[in-house]
Amino acid sequence: MIQGEGFEKKRGNFNKNFNEKKDAAQGGKINGKKCSFKVDTGSDVSIVNSKIVDKKNSVLKRNINLKYPTGEKVPVKFQTEVRVELGRFSLNMPMIVAEISDQCLLGVDFLKIVNLENVFESAFRVSGLEGKIARIEKSSERVPVPLKELFDNNSKKLNNLEKENFIEFLREFENVFSEHIVAGNCNSVEHVINVQDSLPIKQVPRRIPIHMREEVDNNIEEMKTRGVIEESQSPWVSPAVMVKKKDGSIRFCVDYRKLNAVTIKDSYPLPRIDEILDQLA
Repeated sequence: MIQGEGFEKKRGNFNKNFNEKKDAAQGGKINGKKCSFKVDTGSDVSIVNSKIVDKKNSVLKRNINLKYPTGEKVPVKFQTEVRVELGRFSLNMPMIVAEISDQCLLGVDFLKIVNLENVFESAFRVSGLEGKIARIEKSSERVPVPLKELFDNNSKKLNNLEKENFIEFLREFENVFSEHIVAGNCNSVEHVINVQDSLPIKQVPRRIPIHMREEVDNNIEEMKTRGVIEESQSPWVSPAVMVKKKDGSIRFCVDYRKLNAVTIKDSYPLPRIDEILDQLA
């Protein structure tokens, strides 16, 4: 959770019964879907879990750089406008969509929209919110968000000491795990595809459904920004193929079958198994 210190320090001024509240979040809706909200006064922007909203009307921002208090980067996917229904408040506002453990974190931008940015200094109690006041605890989460599922699935039978060692291991090598579309690359050697005297194969791009074009453009821009792909003037053209994942997002693929058909394969002679057995005799 992206956590600031302001809410914790001023909680006594927020509600006189604040310490008696046990709930971790306030219930509401985003785009008509039920959602749990938490207030994060240490965040300038509001963030919603990528599982809560889809990519309709999404806008990819290249300059979005969010970090946790520990310095870890928040895996940002895109920015979109959502409909927030919380207590007596009902409004449209932009939100950052990212891979976070909470469903929704309401930042200072939300407090400004509803004129509550000074609530910790001047207000004794906020009226008009139906339900219970949410208490925000300092985050003790030490596992990087992209690796949380990996940790949860593999730590069920571990004792506390083994879990601590596992967490330290994941934190030490978190840079080797892929985040979203980035799978890593190596620039030490330039790969050469041997096609000998074959004429360049230029295939016609496949038609992309209209409802997927914006998402495809966002994927291309994100891959260009992160250095996964680059613009090329090559006469060789292979069509892109969009494959739907189980979670509804798309996997960006390329059909290289015709290129592979004219590529000269490298030859790696394998030793005869009978010769190896004879040497062992």
